[in-house]
Amino acid sequence: MRKFCMNSCVRKLLIIKLIAVFFCIYLFVGIVPVYGDGKLDSLTKALSFHTAKDTNRVRILEKLTFIERFKDINKALKYANEGLKISDSLNYSFGQVFCLNHIGNCYLAQGQYKNAIEEYTKVVRRKVDINDHVSIGGLSLAINNIGMVYFDTDLFASMTPYNLGLMFLLLIFNEQFIGKYFVTAFVLAFLSGLVTELIGINTGMLFGNYSYGDVLGLKVYGVPIIIGINWFT
Repeated sequence: MRKFCMNSCVRKLLIIKLIAVFFCIYLFVGIVPVYGDGKLDSLTKALSFHTAKDTNRVRILEKLTFIERFKDINKALKYANEGLKISDSLNYSFGQVFCLNHIGNCYLAQGQYKNAIEEYTKVVRRKVDINDHVSIGGLSLAINNIGMVYFDTDLFASMTPYNLGLMFLLLIFNEQFIGKYFVTAFVLAFLSGLVTELIGINTGMLFGNYSYGDVLGLKVYGVPIIIGINWFT
């Protein structure tokens, strides 16, 4: 009973966190473009006057990147790369982690997922001092951004077969004893799942009208074979 209550509390906390994240995204998408119109000109002027390659220029470049990301991706990338170059020369932690995140965000917006992951991974691989709150913040942001890459519908869908296979392997590895009862349970779940899906897809009686694409591989009468594993795991 106590374990159930704890799991219930954890689920509620996760739901609250997800709501908070999506609310923040809504605010950024809705407010930042409007805010950027009044700030862009002043930052551009500040950048033209401040020619010294120091931390102040990096901060101006970082702010410009953030605003331009919603307007002109190429300009945003230009600003972020310059900020990163200066930050590397100064070993400036703030500029390094946030410029890398911005570069990754620009690639993500362009649909260049591989490049985005590479930039976020550079942040994750950095040696982080637990007392360096800037680096910790940048690391957390990079991990969140990696999750956003895989949240993309097409990429997420393409990873589904691997996810199902991995979950099945983890289940087997964590099973202390694999005997006839385990095998029987797997076979029953696998076959009953396939039969249920066959009825559902071909009649529309159980779950309404739906269908599976080609991502999950070999299908029998419209039902991917691997979906049986999903019913077991």
